[in-house]
Amino acid sequence: MHEFVAVDESDLIESGIKAYEDETKEVLYAGDERRFMIHCFAYMILIAVREVNYGINQQFSTTAAEDGLQVLGNDYQVERLSGEKALVDVRFTLLAGRAGNISIPEGTRVTHDGVHFFATSKEAIVAADTDYVDIACAATICGDEGYNNISAGVISTLVDHVSGVTGVSGINVSSGGADIESLEAWRERINLKKRGLNTAGSEQAYIYHIKSADSSIGDVKVLNTDDAAVHAVILCKNGILPNEGLLSRVKEKVSARDKRPLTDFFEVTGPDIIEYGISFRYTISPGDMDRVELIKAKIGEAVAQFQAEVEEHLGTDIIPDSLRRYVLNAGASTVTIIAPLDTVVNDSSVAKLSGAVSMTYDGMR
Repeated sequence: MHEFVAVDESDLIESGIKAYEDETKEVLYAGDERRFMIHCFAYMILIAVREVNYGINQQFSTTAAEDGLQVLGNDYQVERLSGEKALVDVRFTLLAGRAGNISIPEGTRVTHDGVHFFATSKEAIVAADTDYVDIACAATICGDEGYNNISAGVISTLVDHVSGVTGVSGINVSSGGADIESLEAWRERINLKKRGLNTAGSEQAYIYHIKSADSSIGDVKVLNTDDAAVHAVILCKNGILPNEGLLSRVKEKVSARDKRPLTDFFEVTGPDIIEYGISFRYTISPGDMDRVELIKAKIGEAVAQFQAEVEEHLGTDIIPDSLRRYVLNAGASTVTIIAPLDTVVNDSSVAKLSGAVSMTYDGMR
């Protein structure tokens, strides 16, 4: 918070005592009860100053608390985004040789763990000569944890019995689930809106409208690929790749007549994948002999931090020296990096780890 009204407590008390003594021509000694009264008045002034500073800070999106952001959001017509349901496409395999059509009702649930459920978004009527049908499904509740980044094939349990359905399987990675928008993300969108505008057009305005389309979106790059052609690349929070359901949701909202300039052709995609590996050898100082297992654990955490650094944002280059720094800071004495190689990642791409991490301990040095 900015301190617009600055008051030093000691100076305030001394000024109060001096003013009283100058006015009354009396000396206030240490035990004088009038000194205590001036202390009390000073405390009340400090409380009032803090309230004034707090109130002024609520006028600015960079420092406002939740209530202040609510007022600013209303002023700029930037509402806080509610939670979103994760999306995934599920293949329903049907009984062969059956007679007649099969109806898969809207709301038919599937799961991968018996705790997190997805439900069909619409009813599907499947002809007798069809072996399977792919249906868009949405999580039954809003949220990120447990619903995003479920790999293809993992969702495999049909919860609600449907006659003629013999099996189910997720055919892509689930994404798009999000909790209610965080205060910092809301603050960022208010700032973007203040720069930008009621319709898309500038880079910042497109980013604003894209992030406003779904609260699960973490990073956006807007590229001008041709005259009047706008190509947006999006990445979900925590480095999760968007699926087709989320891309369709974003395109529909940003392409609305009150958002997209009439002259623009707008497309939105997920990023290209730049695969990399992690393999290194390391030693630990003899002085850390009694901390070997702890350091090994910290090195594992450091690798996870490096992975998050390169995978959670578009266009983040893969730099081996960055991995080296993480491992050394975790307690290693020496580090020999085998992979990754130094790799430039463009704005339309994101790095993704391929294969298992190899961390070889070479003893003391």
